[in-house]
Amino acid sequence: MALDELKNALAGRKVLIVDDDPETMLFVVRTLQDHGMATRLVTSQREGFDLLNDEKTRSGIGLVIVDLQFIGQELPADLLTARQALGRNATANNTGQALGYWLWRKKMVPGNSRHWPRYVYASISPSFWKEAEVHTEQELKDKTGKRSTEEIRATFVLGKLVRDGEEFCEALETAWTAWSPLETATETAKP
Repeated sequence: MALDELKNALAGRKVLIVDDDPETMLFVVRTLQDHGMATRLVTSQREGFDLLNDEKTRSGIGLVIVDLQFIGQELPADLLTARQALGRNATANNTGQALGYWLWRKKMVPGNSRHWPRYVYASISPSFWKEAEVHTEQELKDKTGKRSTEEIRATFVLGKLVRDGEEFCEALETAWTAWSPLETATETAKP
């Protein structure tokens, strides 16, 4: 059964879902709860950002699933900075990318990776990948040894266009497992 490794690794921690699309939220929450996983759902990046900035709350979160598209939401200053760091790769509708990139920058500081949750994107827009996160992808390529952007996308982005919950779970478990070498590389890097 998919998600066994993830469920065991999360023991006592929740999956934080940051999404504003009711259909996606329902699908993800039901799928994870059907597999015995605790979830917490927020519908704004600001709320997700605030939860993750609180150390006590963050310690109870083992994984963040971030939607890529949030329409008309105001971003906190740190997320605006993260979004600006993405430059031309941050488009008007994919503001969820800012939260993921902010988490990436927090997590990839040597000595920090185990104190911040792993994250994946849930995308409802396959065309998003025409404007991918070049900075993050190059860093991922360097740390994971993956050769192509397509390998990175296939690993860390869960498309909404999956046939069923089991397919989603398999993709999620692949993404979860792929974080291990990244965290190890970060923990052994010199500050």
